[in-house]
Amino acid sequence: EQFIMAPAAAAAAQERIGELETQVGMMAAGLAEAQHFGEEGTRRLEEEVAHLGRANEDILARATAAEREVELLRRANGAAAVATAAAAKEEDALRRESRKEVDAEIRSLR
Repeated sequence: EQFIMAPAAAAAAQERIGELETQVGMMAAGLAEAQHFGEEGTRRLEEEVAHLGRANEDILARATAAEREVELLRRANGAAAVATAAAAKEEDALRRESRKEVDAEIRSLR
């Protein structure tokens, strides 16, 4: 009876081995596809990180330029304030001088 059952058992085992090989093949294909998508995803993320890095550098460069411009404007504003104060002093001196001349003219007319 064992000799009769042996070929059937061997055939069943062979069929099961075929099923397992098919499953292993499908798993390997799935793994290869997942690896491909993982690599593609990683590549895209690396590109995005590089893009963001360049954008960040651009933003930092613009911020630095803006800070320099603000500093130049502050200096110009300070210089303008000094010039305005000097002009006001000169205007006051001219008014006093003009007033003296007017007063002298009025005295001479009396």
